[in-house]
Amino acid sequence: MSIDKITPKQWDEANKIINDIGPGKTEDQEDMVNKPPHYNQGTLEAIDYIKQQLGPLGYRSYLEGTAIKYLHRFKYKTSNIQDLEKCVWYIRRLINELENM
Repeated sequence: MSIDKITPKQWDEANKIINDIGPGKTEDQEDMVNKPPHYNQGTLEAIDYIKQQLGPLGYRSYLEGTAIKYLHRFKYKTSNIQDLEKCVWYIRRLINELENM
């Protein structure tokens, strides 16, 4: 199938798979980008604790800086796709924060 002939519904379905599971993953695999198990060891996820401690402006700066970090270092690692996915994750969180200001 040509990418030019894909329907909006097919795009939505493909995006849901990519956003919910991640490229190249199955639902049974741990999601090391969106829900890494080592960041979820209690009642409060690490990212939520960081947000609570830094406040709105500090948290947005943290998200921006962390996205920059992952974008910078992906080319030096063997897990480069994962680092790019993490960069996108932080950018999406930043977009969400800005939309909800």
